[in-house]
Amino acid sequence: MKNHTASAMVYNLYRLILIENEMLFPSVRRLEEYVVKAKNKPDGIVEKCRKFMDDLTDDDALSLIESYKNWTSYDFPKDFQFVINNFDNPWEFN
Repeated sequence: MKNHTASAMVYNLYRLILIENEMLFPSVRRLEEYVVKAKNKPDGIVEKCRKFMDDLTDDDALSLIESYKNWTSYDFPKDFQFVINNFDNPWEFN
């Protein structure tokens, strides 16, 4: 399960980088290739993602998150209650 979560994290991080570069990618298999081609991305992000996928350590995961947060121009919500309220269906468990 941990590897699936790590894969999803890297996939979504790559997609966010391509969104900020206004780039589309043709398939999941070529996603990393397009991130490599992107001109605007966090320094060493592909190498950090590969290391994270190989080692699956919490420190590598935190390094990825910090790299993205320090690089992005997107002002993401900092209030977790806001995020939970907008992405959780209150009627789902009834």
